[in-house]
Amino acid sequence: MPRPTPKFLTVRKALPIAIALLIVLGLTPVRFIGWIGWFGGLASTLIAPVSQPFAALSRWLAPGTKGVVDEPLVRSLKEETENWRTQFLRQQQENIKLQAMMEELYRLKNLNPDAPVRQVTAPVIGVSSDLSSGLLRVRAGERQGILPNTVAVASGLQLLGRVSSASSRQCLVQPITSKAAGVIRGRVMFDNPENQLLCQLEPIGDGTLRGPVFRPEGLGMTNPAAGPPEPVVGQTVRLDDLDHWPHHAQMLIIGKIEKIEPNANQPLRQIVTVRPTLALDRVSEVVLRVAEDASDVVNDPAGAQSAPRGGRQ
Repeated sequence: MPRPTPKFLTVRKALPIAIALLIVLGLTPVRFIGWIGWFGGLASTLIAPVSQPFAALSRWLAPGTKGVVDEPLVRSLKEETENWRTQFLRQQQENIKLQAMMEELYRLKNLNPDAPVRQVTAPVIGVSSDLSSGLLRVRAGERQGILPNTVAVASGLQLLGRVSSASSRQCLVQPITSKAAGVIRGRVMFDNPENQLLCQLEPIGDGTLRGPVFRPEGLGMTNPAAGPPEPVVGQTVRLDDLDHWPHHAQMLIIGKIEKIEPNANQPLRQIVTVRPTLALDRVSEVVLRVAEDASDVVNDPAGAQSAPRGGRQ
């Protein structure tokens, strides 16, 4: 007759098995362990008749504090007061937003006062169905005068991009950080206006633009002993590309210099990485700058792929 297994040996074997089972269940996707919920429902069914008397007993032994009940008229007045306070705070927030928008539009209008433009503020309602294109879908279209190549600006005079296509009520905007946007030329801004440095920037797909810096063609140095100006991390880069962008878009902000590297192919030039002041693929609102003068429209965005003019460091 076999001897019964000691109880403590059974417990010692059951504990590792239970631990291993818990680890396996913890790493198993939820869709494969939904059947475990049946055991929880069974336990709740068995415990429910007993838990209700214990809950009543606990409330009798330790009753909760009773709040002061307001009269119906007082309660009604409190609710009305809270309702008016909520509406006031909502209107106050809306006024702050409108004031900021007016200040932004004023700054945009005075950026190039000699270039007549009409500004249309519109929300970003999504992205293009082709997610790889990086296009933003904006609720403004041909009804508002939005046409392909219309310049789009984000908050803080930040150049966003331009319209690639438009329908009657919507348009698609191509951000300058999208790889399909092509090359764009900018000017590195110095405190001394005599220092001039241009850069030819190309989007690299991570929200930044990268390219070489060079001096404008035919520009001499006012102080040869000091050498040519050098870019510095943190400097602002503004649009300076009349060949491929309209006049009213010039000097909009492209971004700030984030990194400076030597150019392995051209030792006299440096490579800068520029990051916009905003994440352009996450903006919620844009300002579309519609040129009132037909001569201030550039219809050849593909031409932005051309090589930089000048090139003397």
